[in-house]
Amino acid sequence: MKRILPVVLAVAALLAASLAACSKTETVASPSPGGETVAVSAAESPSAGESVSPSASPLPKLPLEQARVEGRFLGAGFFGRDLTFSAICASGPCNTVGEDNEIKVKFKRHGASYEGTVTDHQDCGPSHGLHANIAVHYAYSFKVTKAEYIKGEWRATAIDTDASMESPGGTASASGSGWSRTLTCKPFHRTGRGNSFLKGH
Repeated sequence: MKRILPVVLAVAALLAASLAACSKTETVASPSPGGETVAVSAAESPSAGESVSPSASPLPKLPLEQARVEGRFLGAGFFGRDLTFSAICASGPCNTVGEDNEIKVKFKRHGASYEGTVTDHQDCGPSHGLHANIAVHYAYSFKVTKAEYIKGEWRATAIDTDASMESPGGTASASGSGWSRTLTCKPFHRTGRGNSFLKGH
């Protein structure tokens, strides 16, 4: 029994030394076959209480229909209008409102496509001092063609647009003693296609 006890103690000491080598970096000397001393580095592992931070994963590329339409879009897509879009929800894709200094259009979302209509009024003339206030109907639609992450949010950066404007025309007349004048505004219909890009992209 006395002979076995020193052996047990020696084995315990070796186990303790092995565990210590796994928890820190140290250099130990190991004899080479030729009698030379070779430096060997033990593997380093994080000590207790330390955490390893995983590398940040890239954000996934989402379908275009998931892009949020917001911000100012530049270009000749809407008869030369630069529209500023404001989504009506707090985050993600949804219906949006496009407006400039003259018109305001509510766009309804259908996947990656949007459509909206608005009626405006314009003066026809002047002619001989006459003005005719005529109704002009606008029909706008667009489709998201490009998107990217902006401050962590998947946003539309380019859109293809279709637009039409039409008016039934109108007349204005005035008369006085021995005279009368009439201004006739002819009906018209125009269409246009183009693209717009988010400002700065």
